[in-house]
Amino acid sequence: MNLLKIVITIGIVIGIGTQTSAQRFEAEDATLSGDAITSANAARSGGAYVQLKGGALTMPVNIDEEAYYNISINAASTGGKKINGFVINGSSVDFTLDQTSYNDITLVFGLKLKKGEHQIGIKNSWGWINIDYFELSKVEQGERFKINKSVVTPNATPQAQKLYDFLYDNYGEKIISGVMTHRSMDEILWLQ
Repeated sequence: MNLLKIVITIGIVIGIGTQTSAQRFEAEDATLSGDAITSANAARSGGAYVQLKGGALTMPVNIDEEAYYNISINAASTGGKKINGFVINGSSVDFTLDQTSYNDITLVFGLKLKKGEHQIGIKNSWGWINIDYFELSKVEQGERFKINKSVVTPNATPQAQKLYDFLYDNYGEKIISGVMTHRSMDEILWLQ
C-alpha cells in the first residue's frame, strides 16, 4: 500500500469554526474493494482519483494532534444524484452528491479526534461516484460554533436579552441545569 501523502494547507471556515490547517489524504492511496478502481488523471490532486463504481474504499489516516476536525471530500457524481456513506472508526453518515464536477463537500463538522490512527472510508450505498481526496481540517475549539452575541428576535424584551446574555456568557464554561414542577410544591417535596 502506498504511503499516505499529507499536504499541509491553510484553510478558512466552511460552515463552522476557523480552520487552522488541513491534512489531505489521496483516495488513490486507499484500499479498494469490489469493483472500485484507480484512474490516472493529471487534473486531479495526486494525479489520480478513485472510480467507486459498485465498490468501496478504506484507508488509515494519522492525526497529528487531538482536536476538533471538519472532514471533507473532493468528489463528483457520475451522472445524477448519488447517496453513499462516509465511515470513520466504524461510525457512518450518509451524504449526497448530485454534481458531475468535482467539489469539496464537508461530510462532518467539528468531530473530536484523538491523536493517532483512524480508519476512514466510503461504503457503497448507490456507488458510482469519483473520489479525489479527503481533507481533515482542524477547527479551533473556541470557534466550533458561531453564536450570535445578541438575540435574533427583533425588539426582544430586556428580560429576554438579559437571559440570553447570561447563557451566552456561560456557554462552553458552565453547565446550567434546573427543574420545572407542574404544581407548586408537589414535585419539589418528591425530589427531596
